[in-house]
Amino acid sequence: MHSPAPPLYGDADDAGSATEDGPRSGVAAWIDSLLDPKMRENRDMQRRARLLVASSIGFALVCLFFAAQMALAGRYPTSSVLVLVAGMGLSLFNIPLMRWLRSTVVPGTLLCLESTLLIAYQAFNDTGLMDPTLLWNLLLPWLAAFLIGPLYGFVFAGVVVAMTVGFFVLQASGYPFPMYSTQEEIWIFYMWCMSGIALFIGTIGWIYEGQTLRDLRETNDHLRETRDALRESNQRTIDILESITNGFFAIDDDDRFYYINRQAERLLSAFRSELLHSHIHQYFESEDGQILLDYIALAQSQQQPQLCEVFFSEIGRWFEFHVYPFASGTSVFFSDITSRKTYEQQLVVARERAEEVAQVKSQLLTNMSHEIRTPLTAILGFAQILSEETEGAHQEFGQLIEQNGKRLLATLNSVLDLAQLEDPAGNVTVEPVNLKTEVRDASRLFQTKAKDRGLYLKTELPPDEVEVMAQANSNYVNRILVNLIGNALKFTEDGGITIGLRCEGEWIDLYVTDTGQGIATEFMPHIFDEFRQESTGLSRSHEGNGLGLAITRRLVEQMDGSIDVESAKGEGTTFTVRLAVSQTVPTATEA
Repeated sequence: MHSPAPPLYGDADDAGSATEDGPRSGVAAWIDSLLDPKMRENRDMQRRARLLVASSIGFALVCLFFAAQMALAGRYPTSSVLVLVAGMGLSLFNIPLMRWLRSTVVPGTLLCLESTLLIAYQAFNDTGLMDPTLLWNLLLPWLAAFLIGPLYGFVFAGVVVAMTVGFFVLQASGYPFPMYSTQEEIWIFYMWCMSGIALFIGTIGWIYEGQTLRDLRETNDHLRETRDALRESNQRTIDILESITNGFFAIDDDDRFYYINRQAERLLSAFRSELLHSHIHQYFESEDGQILLDYIALAQSQQQPQLCEVFFSEIGRWFEFHVYPFASGTSVFFSDITSRKTYEQQLVVARERAEEVAQVKSQLLTNMSHEIRTPLTAILGFAQILSEETEGAHQEFGQLIEQNGKRLLATLNSVLDLAQLEDPAGNVTVEPVNLKTEVRDASRLFQTKAKDRGLYLKTELPPDEVEVMAQANSNYVNRILVNLIGNALKFTEDGGITIGLRCEGEWIDLYVTDTGQGIATEFMPHIFDEFRQESTGLSRSHEGNGLGLAITRRLVEQMDGSIDVESAKGEGTTFTVRLAVSQTVPTATEA
Protein backbone atom coordinates (compact mmCIF):
# COMPACT_ATOMS: atom_id res chain seq x y z
CA MET A 1 0.00 0.00 0.00
CA HIS A 2 1.25 3.48 -0.73
CA SER A 3 0.21 6.76 0.76
CA PRO A 4 -2.17 8.89 -1.30
CA ALA A 5 -0.71 11.61 -3.49
CA PRO A 6 -0.58 15.07 -1.93
CA PRO A 7 -3.08 17.59 -3.28
CA LEU A 8 -1.79 19.60 -6.24
CA TYR A 9 -2.78 22.93 -4.81
CA GLY A 10 -4.19 22.49 -1.35
CA ASP A 11 -6.63 24.82 0.30
CA ALA A 12 -6.25 28.55 0.49
CA ASP A 13 -4.92 28.39 4.01
CA ASP A 14 -1.86 26.39 2.94
CA ALA A 15 -1.45 28.00 -0.46
CA GLY A 16 1.83 29.59 0.53
CA SER A 17 3.63 26.24 0.97
CA ALA A 18 6.44 25.25 -1.39
CA THR A 19 6.07 22.77 -4.27
CA GLU A 20 8.51 20.98 -6.52
CA ASP A 21 7.76 23.48 -9.33
CA GLY A 22 8.72 26.44 -7.26
CA PRO A 23 7.43 28.30 -4.27
CA ARG A 24 3.72 28.75 -3.86
CA SER A 25 3.89 32.51 -4.18
CA GLY A 26 1.58 34.95 -2.51
CA VAL A 27 0.07 35.68 -5.96
CA ALA A 28 -1.06 32.05 -6.38
CA ALA A 29 -2.43 32.00 -2.86
CA TRP A 30 -4.27 35.26 -3.47
CA ILE A 31 -5.76 33.92 -6.73
CA ASP A 32 -6.95 30.77 -4.91
CA SER A 33 -8.65 32.92 -2.29
CA LEU A 34 -10.84 34.45 -5.02
CA LEU A 35 -12.20 31.02 -6.04
CA ASP A 36 -15.23 29.28 -4.62
CA PRO A 37 -14.10 26.42 -2.29
CA LYS A 38 -16.02 23.89 -4.39
CA MET A 39 -14.00 24.88 -7.46
CA ARG A 40 -10.77 24.03 -5.66
CA GLU A 41 -11.85 20.42 -5.18
CA ASN A 42 -11.50 19.62 -8.90
CA ARG A 43 -8.01 19.99 -10.37
CA ASP A 44 -9.10 20.82 -13.91
CA MET A 45 -11.73 23.27 -12.69
CA GLN A 46 -9.16 24.92 -10.42
CA ARG A 47 -6.73 25.36 -13.33
CA ARG A 48 -9.40 26.96 -15.53
CA ALA A 49 -10.59 29.21 -12.71
CA ARG A 50 -7.03 30.36 -11.92
CA LEU A 51 -6.43 31.14 -15.57
CA LEU A 52 -9.71 33.12 -15.79
CA VAL A 53 -8.76 35.20 -12.72
CA ALA A 54 -5.25 35.88 -14.05
CA SER A 55 -6.57 36.69 -17.56
CA SER A 56 -9.32 39.01 -16.26
CA ILE A 57 -6.88 40.91 -14.07
CA GLY A 58 -4.27 40.93 -16.86
CA PHE A 59 -6.69 42.38 -19.41
CA ALA A 60 -7.90 44.90 -16.86
CA LEU A 61 -4.31 46.05 -16.28
CA VAL A 62 -3.65 46.22 -20.03
CA CYS A 63 -6.79 48.33 -20.52
CA LEU A 64 -5.74 50.59 -17.65
CA PHE A 65 -2.21 50.94 -19.03
CA PHE A 66 -3.29 51.86 -22.59
CA ALA A 67 -6.09 54.14 -21.31
CA ALA A 68 -3.50 56.06 -19.25
CA GLN A 69 -1.10 56.26 -22.22
CA MET A 70 -3.82 57.52 -24.55
CA ALA A 71 -5.08 60.05 -22.00
CA LEU A 72 -1.56 61.41 -21.48
CA ALA A 73 -0.95 61.66 -25.24
CA GLY A 74 -3.98 64.02 -25.57
CA ARG A 75 -4.64 63.18 -29.27
CA TYR A 76 -7.04 60.31 -28.80
CA PRO A 77 -10.79 60.80 -28.48
CA THR A 78 -12.30 60.52 -25.01
CA SER A 79 -14.57 57.71 -26.24
CA SER A 80 -11.56 55.44 -26.84
CA VAL A 81 -10.27 56.03 -23.32
CA LEU A 82 -13.71 55.43 -21.82
CA VAL A 83 -14.12 52.18 -23.79
CA LEU A 84 -10.81 50.91 -22.34
CA VAL A 85 -11.96 51.86 -18.84
CA ALA A 86 -15.28 50.04 -19.43
CA GLY A 87 -13.40 47.00 -20.75
CA MET A 88 -11.31 47.00 -17.57
CA GLY A 89 -14.50 46.94 -15.45
CA LEU A 90 -16.12 44.18 -17.51
CA SER A 91 -12.97 42.06 -17.26
CA LEU A 92 -12.93 42.32 -13.47
CA PHE A 93 -16.67 41.57 -13.29
CA ASN A 94 -16.00 38.09 -14.68
CA ILE A 95 -14.30 37.06 -11.40
CA PRO A 96 -17.36 37.39 -9.06
CA LEU A 97 -19.55 36.02 -11.85
CA MET A 98 -17.40 32.89 -12.01
CA ARG A 99 -17.49 32.51 -8.22
CA TRP A 100 -21.29 32.81 -8.25
CA LEU A 101 -21.83 30.38 -11.15
CA ARG A 102 -19.00 28.01 -10.00
CA SER A 103 -18.07 27.64 -13.67
CA THR A 104 -15.70 29.24 -16.16
CA VAL A 105 -17.84 28.65 -19.26
CA VAL A 106 -20.01 31.79 -19.17
CA PRO A 107 -17.37 34.15 -17.68
CA GLY A 108 -14.73 32.77 -20.09
CA THR A 109 -17.04 33.30 -23.08
CA LEU A 110 -17.78 36.86 -21.94
CA LEU A 111 -14.07 37.60 -21.44
CA CYS A 112 -13.23 36.41 -24.97
CA LEU A 113 -16.14 38.37 -26.50
CA GLU A 114 -15.27 41.50 -24.54
CA SER A 115 -11.65 41.22 -25.65
CA THR A 116 -12.68 40.69 -29.28
CA LEU A 117 -14.97 43.72 -29.34
CA LEU A 118 -12.47 45.90 -27.49
CA ILE A 119 -9.66 44.97 -29.91
CA ALA A 120 -11.87 45.56 -32.95
CA TYR A 121 -13.11 48.93 -31.59
CA GLN A 122 -9.62 50.27 -30.82
CA ALA A 123 -8.20 49.16 -34.19
CA PHE A 124 -11.16 50.59 -36.10
CA ASN A 125 -10.84 53.95 -34.31
CA ASP A 126 -7.09 54.32 -34.92
CA THR A 127 -4.82 52.76 -37.54
CA GLY A 128 -6.95 49.81 -38.80
CA LEU A 129 -5.05 46.79 -40.08
CA MET A 130 -1.75 48.25 -38.85
CA ASP A 131 -3.03 48.78 -35.27
CA PRO A 132 -0.85 47.02 -32.62
CA THR A 133 -4.02 46.13 -30.71
CA LEU A 134 -4.77 43.38 -33.26
CA LEU A 135 -1.78 41.41 -31.90
CA TRP A 136 -3.95 40.49 -28.89
CA ASN A 137 -6.05 38.38 -31.24
CA LEU A 138 -3.27 35.78 -30.98
CA LEU A 139 -4.35 35.04 -27.41
CA LEU A 140 -8.09 34.63 -28.05
CA PRO A 141 -8.08 31.01 -29.40
CA TRP A 142 -5.79 29.95 -26.53
CA LEU A 143 -7.97 31.51 -23.87
CA ALA A 144 -11.15 30.14 -25.42
CA ALA A 145 -9.70 26.62 -25.55
CA PHE A 146 -8.39 26.70 -21.98
CA LEU A 147 -11.30 28.57 -20.34
CA ILE A 148 -14.30 27.17 -22.21
CA GLY A 149 -13.24 24.10 -24.17
CA PRO A 150 -11.16 22.91 -27.15
CA LEU A 151 -13.97 23.46 -29.66
CA TYR A 152 -14.27 27.13 -28.68
CA GLY A 153 -10.60 27.60 -29.56
CA PHE A 154 -11.49 26.92 -33.22
CA VAL A 155 -14.56 29.15 -32.97
CA PHE A 156 -12.57 32.17 -31.80
CA ALA A 157 -9.78 31.37 -34.26
CA GLY A 158 -12.43 31.80 -36.97
CA VAL A 159 -13.52 35.07 -35.37
CA VAL A 160 -9.93 36.34 -35.48
CA VAL A 161 -9.57 35.35 -39.14
CA ALA A 162 -12.85 37.04 -39.98
CA MET A 163 -11.75 40.23 -38.15
CA THR A 164 -8.42 40.26 -39.96
CA VAL A 165 -10.08 39.76 -43.36
CA GLY A 166 -12.54 42.56 -42.56
CA PHE A 167 -9.79 45.05 -41.72
CA PHE A 168 -7.87 43.96 -44.84
CA VAL A 169 -10.92 44.66 -47.03
CA LEU A 170 -11.40 48.07 -45.40
CA GLN A 171 -7.71 48.87 -45.87
CA ALA A 172 -7.74 47.74 -49.49
CA SER A 173 -10.89 49.74 -50.26
CA GLY A 174 -9.27 52.91 -48.96
CA TYR A 175 -11.39 53.40 -45.89
CA PRO A 176 -10.18 56.54 -44.06
CA PHE A 177 -9.05 55.35 -40.63
CA PRO A 178 -8.51 58.21 -38.07
CA MET A 179 -4.79 57.42 -37.67
CA TYR A 180 -4.39 59.10 -34.25
CA SER A 181 -1.11 57.28 -33.49
CA THR A 182 2.15 58.39 -35.01
CA GLN A 183 4.53 55.93 -36.60
CA GLU A 184 6.76 56.12 -33.56
CA GLU A 185 3.86 55.49 -31.18
CA ILE A 186 2.74 52.54 -33.29
CA TRP A 187 6.14 50.87 -32.86
CA ILE A 188 6.11 51.60 -29.14
CA PHE A 189 2.59 50.09 -28.82
CA TYR A 190 3.81 47.09 -30.85
CA MET A 191 6.58 46.53 -28.29
CA TRP A 192 4.17 46.92 -25.35
CA CYS A 193 1.64 44.56 -26.94
CA MET A 194 4.25 41.90 -27.67
CA SER A 195 5.56 42.19 -24.13
CA GLY A 196 2.06 41.87 -22.73
CA ILE A 197 1.28 38.91 -24.94
CA ALA A 198 4.52 37.21 -23.87
CA LEU A 199 3.58 37.84 -20.25
CA PHE A 200 0.15 36.30 -20.84
CA ILE A 201 1.63 33.24 -22.53
CA GLY A 202 4.03 32.81 -19.62
CA THR A 203 1.10 33.06 -17.22
CA ILE A 204 -0.79 30.40 -19.16
CA GLY A 205 2.27 28.14 -19.06
CA TRP A 206 2.71 28.71 -15.32
CA ILE A 207 -0.90 28.23 -14.34
CA TYR A 208 -2.11 25.69 -16.84
CA GLU A 209 0.67 23.78 -18.54
CA GLY A 210 2.97 23.79 -15.51
CA GLN A 211 0.28 22.12 -13.46
CA THR A 212 -0.48 19.67 -16.27
CA LEU A 213 3.14 18.62 -16.34
CA ARG A 214 3.07 18.23 -12.57
CA ASP A 215 0.00 16.00 -12.91
CA LEU A 216 1.81 13.94 -15.52
CA ARG A 217 4.84 13.60 -13.24
CA GLU A 218 2.67 12.57 -10.31
CA THR A 219 0.77 10.11 -12.49
CA ASN A 220 4.07 8.69 -13.66
CA ASP A 221 5.26 8.40 -10.06
CA HIS A 222 2.07 6.59 -9.12
CA LEU A 223 2.41 4.27 -12.09
CA ARG A 224 5.99 3.54 -11.07
CA GLU A 225 4.90 2.84 -7.48
CA THR A 226 2.05 0.66 -8.73
CA ARG A 227 4.41 -1.24 -11.00
CA ASP A 228 6.86 -1.81 -8.13
CA ALA A 229 4.02 -2.86 -5.80
CA LEU A 230 2.68 -5.22 -8.47
CA ARG A 231 6.13 -6.69 -9.02
CA GLU A 232 6.55 -7.12 -5.26
CA SER A 233 3.08 -8.70 -4.99
CA ASN A 234 3.85 -11.08 -7.86
CA GLN A 235 7.13 -12.07 -6.24
CA ARG A 236 5.36 -12.63 -2.92
CA THR A 237 2.78 -14.82 -4.66
CA ILE A 238 5.54 -16.81 -6.36
CA ASP A 239 7.34 -17.26 -3.03
CA ILE A 240 4.12 -18.57 -1.49
CA LEU A 241 3.47 -20.97 -4.37
CA GLU A 242 7.05 -22.18 -4.22
CA SER A 243 6.85 -22.82 -0.47
CA ILE A 244 3.62 -24.85 -0.34
CA THR A 245 3.84 -28.62 -0.08
CA ASN A 246 1.22 -29.12 -2.81
CA GLY A 247 2.12 -29.20 -6.45
CA PHE A 248 0.74 -26.28 -8.47
CA PHE A 249 0.65 -25.39 -12.12
CA ALA A 250 -1.33 -22.88 -14.15
CA ILE A 251 -2.35 -23.08 -17.79
CA ASP A 252 -3.58 -20.32 -20.13
CA ASP A 253 -6.63 -20.29 -22.43
CA ASP A 254 -4.69 -22.38 -24.96
CA ASP A 255 -4.03 -25.06 -22.28
CA ARG A 256 -0.32 -24.32 -22.18
CA PHE A 257 1.76 -24.34 -18.98
CA TYR A 258 2.77 -20.84 -17.93
CA TYR A 259 3.69 -21.46 -14.29
CA ILE A 260 4.88 -24.56 -12.43
CA ASN A 261 6.10 -24.56 -8.84
CA ARG A 262 9.01 -26.55 -7.45
CA GLN A 263 6.82 -29.22 -5.82
CA ALA A 264 4.93 -29.82 -9.09
CA GLU A 265 8.25 -30.22 -10.87
CA ARG A 266 9.21 -32.92 -8.36
CA LEU A 267 5.85 -34.73 -8.38
CA LEU A 268 5.58 -34.71 -12.17
CA SER A 269 9.22 -35.82 -12.52
CA ALA A 270 9.83 -33.22 -15.22
CA PHE A 271 11.87 -30.04 -15.54
CA ARG A 272 10.06 -26.74 -15.61
CA SER A 273 12.08 -25.62 -18.60
CA GLU A 274 10.63 -28.56 -20.55
CA LEU A 275 7.04 -27.99 -19.48
CA LEU A 276 6.71 -24.20 -19.63
CA HIS A 277 4.81 -23.02 -22.73
CA SER A 278 4.23 -26.61 -23.83
CA HIS A 279 0.70 -27.95 -24.31
CA ILE A 280 -0.76 -29.81 -21.34
CA HIS A 281 -1.90 -32.66 -23.61
CA GLN A 282 1.73 -33.40 -24.45
CA TYR A 283 2.42 -34.37 -20.84
CA PHE A 284 -0.90 -35.98 -19.83
CA GLU A 285 -1.28 -38.01 -22.99
CA SER A 286 -1.94 -41.42 -21.39
CA GLU A 287 -5.38 -42.84 -20.62
CA ASP A 288 -4.86 -41.98 -16.94
CA GLY A 289 -3.92 -38.40 -17.81
CA GLN A 290 -6.99 -38.09 -20.00
CA ILE A 291 -9.13 -38.32 -16.84
CA LEU A 292 -7.47 -35.13 -15.53
CA LEU A 293 -7.83 -33.42 -18.92
CA ASP A 294 -11.55 -34.20 -18.93
CA TYR A 295 -11.98 -32.62 -15.49
CA ILE A 296 -10.02 -29.53 -16.60
CA ALA A 297 -12.26 -29.20 -19.67
CA LEU A 298 -15.33 -29.62 -17.42
CA ALA A 299 -14.11 -26.90 -15.03
CA GLN A 300 -13.46 -24.54 -17.94
CA SER A 301 -16.85 -25.13 -19.58
CA GLN A 302 -18.87 -24.84 -16.34
CA GLN A 303 -16.61 -22.27 -14.69
CA GLN A 304 -16.85 -24.34 -11.49
CA PRO A 305 -14.05 -25.91 -9.39
CA GLN A 306 -13.56 -29.65 -9.84
CA LEU A 307 -11.98 -32.37 -7.70
CA CYS A 308 -10.67 -35.69 -8.99
CA GLU A 309 -8.40 -38.54 -7.96
CA VAL A 310 -6.29 -40.18 -10.66
CA PHE A 311 -4.12 -43.30 -10.50
CA PHE A 312 -1.13 -43.14 -12.84
CA SER A 313 -0.36 -46.78 -13.55
CA GLU A 314 2.99 -45.97 -15.21
CA ILE A 315 4.46 -44.82 -11.89
CA GLY A 316 2.03 -46.60 -9.56
CA ARG A 317 1.00 -43.41 -7.72
CA TRP A 318 -2.33 -41.79 -6.79
CA PHE A 319 -2.79 -38.01 -7.13
CA GLU A 320 -5.60 -35.73 -5.98
CA PHE A 321 -6.24 -32.74 -8.25
CA HIS A 322 -8.14 -29.53 -7.36
CA VAL A 323 -8.99 -27.66 -10.56
CA TYR A 324 -9.93 -23.95 -10.37
CA PRO A 325 -10.93 -22.03 -13.53
CA PHE A 326 -10.41 -18.27 -13.77
CA ALA A 327 -10.85 -15.58 -16.42
CA SER A 328 -7.71 -16.23 -18.45
CA GLY A 329 -6.91 -19.86 -17.69
CA THR A 330 -6.98 -22.63 -15.09
CA SER A 331 -4.97 -23.32 -11.94
CA VAL A 332 -4.42 -26.84 -10.59
CA PHE A 333 -3.33 -27.83 -7.07
CA PHE A 334 -2.42 -31.47 -6.60
CA SER A 335 -0.77 -33.79 -4.09
CA ASP A 336 0.42 -37.37 -3.85
CA ILE A 337 -2.23 -39.37 -1.94
CA THR A 338 -0.78 -42.83 -2.53
CA SER A 339 -0.22 -43.45 1.19
CA ARG A 340 -3.78 -42.35 1.99
CA LYS A 341 -5.27 -44.59 -0.70
CA THR A 342 -3.19 -47.49 0.58
CA TYR A 343 -4.47 -46.84 4.10
CA GLU A 344 -8.05 -46.65 2.84
CA GLN A 345 -7.64 -49.98 1.07
CA GLN A 346 -6.26 -51.46 4.27
CA LEU A 347 -9.29 -50.13 6.13
CA VAL A 348 -11.59 -51.77 3.58
CA VAL A 349 -9.81 -55.08 4.04
CA ALA A 350 -9.92 -54.69 7.82
CA ARG A 351 -13.64 -53.89 7.71
CA GLU A 352 -14.32 -56.94 5.56
CA ARG A 353 -12.36 -59.08 7.99
CA ALA A 354 -14.21 -57.53 10.94
CA GLU A 355 -17.52 -58.33 9.25
CA GLU A 356 -16.35 -61.90 8.72
CA VAL A 357 -15.32 -62.13 12.39
CA ALA A 358 -18.67 -60.69 13.47
CA GLN A 359 -20.45 -63.27 11.35
CA VAL A 360 -18.34 -66.06 12.81
CA LYS A 361 -19.02 -64.72 16.31
CA SER A 362 -22.74 -64.64 15.61
CA GLN A 363 -22.65 -68.22 14.37
CA LEU A 364 -20.55 -69.24 17.37
CA LEU A 365 -22.96 -67.65 19.83
CA THR A 366 -25.91 -69.29 18.10
CA ASN A 367 -24.21 -72.68 18.30
CA MET A 368 -23.15 -72.00 21.87
CA SER A 369 -26.71 -71.11 22.78
CA HIS A 370 -27.89 -74.48 21.49
CA GLU A 371 -24.96 -76.54 22.75
CA ILE A 372 -24.98 -75.06 26.26
CA ARG A 373 -28.63 -74.34 26.87
CA THR A 374 -29.78 -77.85 25.92
CA PRO A 375 -27.64 -79.79 28.44
CA LEU A 376 -28.01 -77.00 31.00
CA THR A 377 -31.79 -77.30 30.82
CA ALA A 378 -31.50 -81.01 31.49
CA ILE A 379 -29.15 -80.40 34.42
CA LEU A 380 -31.56 -77.86 35.94
CA GLY A 381 -34.46 -80.27 35.51
CA PHE A 382 -32.71 -83.18 37.20
CA ALA A 383 -31.38 -80.85 39.96
CA GLN A 384 -34.95 -79.73 40.69
CA ILE A 385 -36.14 -83.36 40.84
CA LEU A 386 -33.21 -84.25 43.08
CA SER A 387 -33.96 -81.41 45.51
CA GLU A 388 -37.65 -82.35 45.63
CA GLU A 389 -37.29 -86.14 46.08
CA THR A 390 -34.32 -86.30 48.44
CA GLU A 391 -33.71 -85.12 51.95
CA GLY A 392 -30.79 -83.95 54.00
CA ALA A 393 -27.43 -83.38 52.36
CA HIS A 394 -28.60 -84.75 49.01
CA GLN A 395 -31.42 -82.22 48.88
CA GLU A 396 -28.95 -79.40 49.65
CA PHE A 397 -26.67 -80.63 46.86
CA GLY A 398 -29.59 -80.60 44.42
CA GLN A 399 -30.51 -77.04 45.44
CA LEU A 400 -26.89 -75.87 44.93
CA ILE A 401 -26.77 -77.48 41.48
CA GLU A 402 -30.05 -75.79 40.54
CA GLN A 403 -28.96 -72.40 41.95
CA ASN A 404 -25.61 -72.36 40.15
CA GLY A 405 -27.17 -73.70 36.95
CA LYS A 406 -29.60 -70.81 36.94
CA ARG A 407 -26.68 -68.45 37.53
CA LEU A 408 -24.82 -69.96 34.59
CA LEU A 409 -27.94 -69.69 32.41
CA ALA A 410 -28.36 -66.01 33.39
CA THR A 411 -24.74 -65.34 32.43
CA LEU A 412 -25.22 -67.07 29.08
CA ASN A 413 -28.40 -65.10 28.39
CA SER A 414 -26.59 -61.83 29.21
CA VAL A 415 -23.73 -62.63 26.82
CA LEU A 416 -26.17 -63.50 24.05
CA ASP A 417 -28.21 -60.35 24.71
CA LEU A 418 -25.08 -58.18 24.53
CA ALA A 419 -24.01 -59.82 21.26
CA GLN A 420 -27.45 -59.24 19.80
CA LEU A 421 -27.41 -55.55 20.78
CA GLU A 422 -23.96 -55.05 19.25
CA ASP A 423 -25.10 -56.48 15.90
CA PRO A 424 -25.26 -53.51 13.48
CA ALA A 425 -27.96 -55.29 11.47
CA GLY A 426 -30.27 -55.42 14.49
CA ASN A 427 -33.22 -53.05 14.40
CA VAL A 428 -35.49 -51.91 17.22
CA THR A 429 -39.06 -50.73 16.81
CA VAL A 430 -39.98 -47.65 18.81
CA GLU A 431 -43.53 -46.53 19.54
CA PRO A 432 -45.39 -44.59 22.23
CA VAL A 433 -44.84 -46.32 25.59
CA ASN A 434 -46.64 -45.44 28.86
CA LEU A 435 -43.74 -45.17 31.30
CA LYS A 436 -46.04 -44.92 34.33
CA THR A 437 -47.41 -48.38 33.53
CA GLU A 438 -43.91 -49.78 33.02
CA VAL A 439 -42.69 -48.38 36.36
CA ARG A 440 -45.71 -49.73 38.26
CA ASP A 441 -45.30 -53.23 36.73
CA ALA A 442 -41.58 -53.33 37.53
CA SER A 443 -42.22 -52.08 41.08
CA ARG A 444 -44.77 -54.85 41.77
CA LEU A 445 -42.29 -57.42 40.45
CA PHE A 446 -39.64 -56.49 43.06
CA GLN A 447 -41.88 -55.54 46.02
CA THR A 448 -41.74 -58.99 47.64
CA LYS A 449 -37.97 -59.29 47.30
CA ALA A 450 -37.43 -55.82 48.76
CA LYS A 451 -39.79 -56.54 51.67
CA ASP A 452 -38.00 -59.84 52.44
CA ARG A 453 -34.72 -57.88 52.73
CA GLY A 454 -36.27 -55.20 54.93
CA LEU A 455 -36.02 -52.47 52.27
CA TYR A 456 -38.62 -50.06 50.97
CA LEU A 457 -39.44 -49.81 47.27
CA LYS A 458 -41.47 -46.75 46.35
CA THR A 459 -42.40 -44.81 43.22
CA GLU A 460 -42.54 -41.07 42.47
CA LEU A 461 -44.87 -40.51 39.54
CA PRO A 462 -46.70 -37.49 38.07
CA PRO A 463 -50.43 -37.13 38.87
CA ASP A 464 -52.81 -39.69 37.35
CA GLU A 465 -54.27 -37.18 34.88
CA VAL A 466 -50.80 -36.56 33.38
CA GLU A 467 -49.81 -39.06 30.70
CA VAL A 468 -46.10 -39.83 30.43
CA MET A 469 -45.60 -41.26 26.95
CA ALA A 470 -42.09 -41.88 25.63
CA GLN A 471 -40.91 -42.84 22.17
CA ALA A 472 -39.41 -46.18 23.15
CA ASN A 473 -39.67 -49.97 23.06
CA SER A 474 -41.78 -51.59 25.80
CA ASN A 475 -39.60 -54.71 26.11
CA TYR A 476 -36.43 -52.62 26.28
CA VAL A 477 -37.88 -50.33 28.96
CA ASN A 478 -38.89 -53.36 31.02
CA ARG A 479 -35.43 -54.89 30.77
CA ILE A 480 -33.83 -51.56 31.72
CA LEU A 481 -36.02 -51.28 34.82
CA VAL A 482 -35.36 -54.89 35.81
CA ASN A 483 -31.59 -54.41 35.45
CA LEU A 484 -31.47 -51.10 37.37
CA ILE A 485 -33.84 -52.16 40.19
CA GLY A 486 -32.18 -55.56 40.53
CA ASN A 487 -28.77 -53.90 40.64
CA ALA A 488 -29.97 -51.43 43.29
CA LEU A 489 -31.39 -54.21 45.48
CA LYS A 490 -28.13 -56.16 45.15
CA PHE A 491 -26.00 -53.31 46.53
CA THR A 492 -28.40 -51.89 49.13
CA GLU A 493 -28.34 -53.15 52.73
CA ASP A 494 -30.36 -50.43 54.51
CA GLY A 495 -32.97 -47.96 53.36
CA GLY A 496 -34.48 -48.69 50.00
CA ILE A 497 -35.02 -47.84 46.35
CA THR A 498 -37.02 -45.05 44.70
CA ILE A 499 -38.23 -45.28 41.11
CA GLY A 500 -39.54 -42.09 39.53
CA LEU A 501 -40.41 -40.12 36.40
CA ARG A 502 -39.68 -36.48 35.68
CA CYS A 503 -40.72 -34.50 32.56
CA GLU A 504 -38.11 -32.07 31.19
CA GLY A 505 -39.46 -30.31 28.08
CA GLU A 506 -39.13 -32.71 25.14
CA TRP A 507 -37.49 -35.36 27.33
CA ILE A 508 -38.61 -37.72 30.10
CA ASP A 509 -36.19 -38.73 32.87
CA LEU A 510 -36.66 -42.19 34.38
CA TYR A 511 -34.55 -42.49 37.53
CA VAL A 512 -33.72 -45.25 40.01
CA THR A 513 -32.21 -44.07 43.32
CA ASP A 514 -30.90 -46.31 46.07
CA THR A 515 -29.36 -45.80 49.51
CA GLY A 516 -26.74 -48.47 48.98
CA GLN A 517 -22.97 -48.54 49.24
CA GLY A 518 -22.37 -46.23 46.27
CA ILE A 519 -19.61 -46.30 43.65
CA ALA A 520 -16.02 -45.17 44.09
CA THR A 521 -15.01 -42.13 42.08
CA GLU A 522 -12.13 -43.91 40.33
CA PHE A 523 -14.47 -46.64 39.07
CA MET A 524 -17.10 -44.27 37.62
CA PRO A 525 -15.50 -44.09 34.12
CA HIS A 526 -15.79 -47.89 33.85
CA ILE A 527 -19.31 -48.32 35.20
CA PHE A 528 -20.80 -49.27 31.82
CA ASP A 529 -17.87 -51.40 30.59
CA GLU A 530 -18.47 -55.07 29.82
CA PHE A 531 -17.35 -57.61 32.42
CA ARG A 532 -16.23 -54.87 34.82
CA GLN A 533 -17.15 -54.82 38.51
CA GLU A 534 -15.88 -52.62 41.31
CA SER A 535 -15.02 -55.65 43.47
CA THR A 536 -12.95 -58.26 41.63
CA GLY A 537 -11.15 -61.52 42.26
CA LEU A 538 -11.65 -63.64 45.36
CA SER A 539 -12.61 -60.59 47.40
CA ARG A 540 -15.82 -59.98 45.44
CA SER A 541 -18.71 -59.25 47.77
CA HIS A 542 -21.55 -59.74 45.24
CA GLU A 543 -22.32 -62.14 42.45
CA GLY A 544 -22.61 -61.00 38.85
CA ASN A 545 -20.93 -61.05 35.48
CA GLY A 546 -20.56 -57.30 34.96
CA LEU A 547 -22.88 -57.21 31.93
CA GLY A 548 -26.09 -55.76 33.38
CA LEU A 549 -25.19 -52.08 33.10
CA ALA A 550 -23.43 -52.59 29.76
CA ILE A 551 -26.61 -54.18 28.37
CA THR A 552 -28.70 -51.38 29.91
CA ARG A 553 -26.66 -48.73 28.15
CA ARG A 554 -27.00 -50.56 24.81
CA LEU A 555 -30.77 -50.79 25.27
CA VAL A 556 -31.01 -47.05 26.00
CA GLU A 557 -28.84 -46.11 23.01
CA GLN A 558 -30.93 -48.32 20.71
CA MET A 559 -33.89 -46.06 21.58
CA ASP A 560 -31.81 -42.87 20.93
CA GLY A 561 -31.75 -42.07 24.64
CA SER A 562 -29.01 -41.48 27.19
CA ILE A 563 -28.12 -42.78 30.63
CA ASP A 564 -26.22 -40.99 33.42
CA VAL A 565 -25.10 -42.00 36.89
CA GLU A 566 -24.47 -39.99 40.06
CA SER A 567 -22.97 -41.65 43.08
CA ALA A 568 -20.84 -41.13 46.16
CA LYS A 569 -19.20 -43.88 48.15
CA GLY A 570 -21.41 -44.83 51.12
CA GLU A 571 -24.22 -42.42 50.11
CA GLY A 572 -26.10 -44.29 47.39
CA THR A 573 -26.47 -44.14 43.62
CA THR A 574 -28.90 -42.63 41.10
CA PHE A 575 -29.20 -43.87 37.51
CA THR A 576 -31.13 -41.55 35.14
CA VAL A 577 -32.40 -42.72 31.76
CA ARG A 578 -33.50 -39.93 29.39
CA LEU A 579 -35.98 -40.78 26.62
CA ALA A 580 -37.71 -38.57 24.05
CA VAL A 581 -41.33 -37.56 24.59
CA SER A 582 -43.67 -39.26 22.11
CA GLN A 583 -45.32 -36.80 19.72
CA THR A 584 -47.93 -39.42 18.77
CA VAL A 585 -51.05 -39.74 20.89
CA PRO A 586 -52.21 -43.38 21.04
CA THR A 587 -55.75 -44.17 19.95
CA ALA A 588 -58.31 -45.74 22.26
CA THR A 589 -57.65 -49.15 20.72
CA GLU A 590 -53.92 -48.81 21.24
CA ALA A 591 -54.40 -47.70 24.84
